[in-house]
Amino acid sequence: MKPLPVFLLHRQIRTPADLWRRHSGDNHLPAFSGGYPVGKPTPVLLLLIWAYLLAAASAARADAGWTEYARVIELVPTTRHYYEVQLAVKRNQSGCRDDNWFYLNYDLPGSDKMFDLFLESVKNSLRLRVYVTGVCNLKGYSEISAVGAIPN
Repeated sequence: MKPLPVFLLHRQIRTPADLWRRHSGDNHLPAFSGGYPVGKPTPVLLLLIWAYLLAAASAARADAGWTEYARVIELVPTTRHYYEVQLAVKRNQSGCRDDNWFYLNYDLPGSDKMFDLFLESVKNSLRLRVYVTGVCNLKGYSEISAVGAIPN
């Protein structure tokens, strides 16, 4: 039975035991004697990696700008470092996965004033617009950096 290969770039490793000997400081053992050639990545592999990174970067790209005025549906203070806001907007130019959810970090200057404005709009049914920065979090919510309000 042939030993299973362990692949590392620019090395030839025959078995996991060879890998262990190589990295445990016991270098007097012949760790690189006729193992599997791994060498440099092939051009096809590099092309696939490049295509994946390009697709991921274009998917994460988003636009910044103001949304239209809308009502606050839900305001969610969290124990994480940000609070979440759901607005009834029809279009969100940020390109994030969820068009209606936004977030703002607690530690940003003015975030407490924006939270107060969100809370006031919930109490008095004000319509708000938010400025999206073009950054999306892992949930697909848009990051905001400013809030504007108009009376009903």
